[in-house]
Amino acid sequence: MGHENCGAVKATLEANEEKKHNKLPGHLESLAKSIGPAIKGDQCEKGDKLQCAVRANVRHVVDALNKNQPIISKMVDDEDIVVVGGVYDIENGKVKILKSETEL
Repeated sequence: MGHENCGAVKATLEANEEKKHNKLPGHLESLAKSIGPAIKGDQCEKGDKLQCAVRANVRHVVDALNKNQPIISKMVDDEDIVVVGGVYDIENGKVKILKSETEL
């Protein structure tokens, strides 16, 4: 699950856009390394780029869980579970489930 206006995603976006090679402060550096692959490319052509990147990162994590975690992968393949992503809206406390990979 991600959340709206995520500071780590924002810092990663800014570093990628400005092609900064500065080390990010504190734990943001390790977060940016894991977020970076999810938000590469120009997949967010319309709408708010930050919110699109948050959703892309959630999808990336869901995909990684489905493919890279043997126990989870087997349960997904056997249709025992479904791994879904969601984005928490801090303002209203609601979670939006991301239903399709194209919903960016």
